[in-house]
Amino acid sequence: MYDKRDQRGKRKYTVAQIGGTFGVSRKTIYRHLDRDTANRHWRLAAGDTILTGTPTR
Repeated sequence: MYDKRDQRGKRKYTVAQIGGTFGVSRKTIYRHLDRDTANRHWRLAAGDTILTGTPTR
């Protein structure tokens, strides 16, 4: 939901709207996004072929 964009390229949903949909606070959404970003960087550094498409080792 966070990455969805409207026709003008603006975010389709605010973090508050996303939180309301799942019944959690904005802070919880931001914590999840931070964790997702950290995991993605760690996996790319480890050469994860699922994310990169090719092995880096």
